[in-house]
Amino acid sequence: MNLPSSSDSDHAPLSGMAPYDQARLNEMFGHDRQLHREILALFVTETFRQLDTMIDALLLGRMTEARMLAQEIYTDSANLGLGQISMLAHLAVNAGFANDLDGQLRLHARLMNALDALSTALEDFPAGGVA
Repeated sequence: MNLPSSSDSDHAPLSGMAPYDQARLNEMFGHDRQLHREILALFVTETFRQLDTMIDALLLGRMTEARMLAQEIYTDSANLGLGQISMLAHLAVNAGFANDLDGQLRLHARLMNALDALSTALEDFPAGGVA
């Protein structure tokens, strides 16, 4: 994936990107929709926790800790095929390496919004077992 730098795109819209990639979930976990939903719900819960820790680190000036949390979110979201969250987390990692506190704070807010979108999508996630 060719990603722009944080200075170029931390305000760029991500509309049109699905919050999750159903084909990727099928590839990784089979066609069990209930399993997909449970895995994504665990991701959402853990990532909200990481973002809470990240904002604390940013407000206390612990840039390395915040960058490491962004890297964890990037790795997990990329592995699950969560394009919006993965892109934003990657940009947050880059902002961390650049010691760009303002950029990291903006990207943190955008990550929260993307995670909210995924959480909302889970409410409408197709119920049932195997698709």
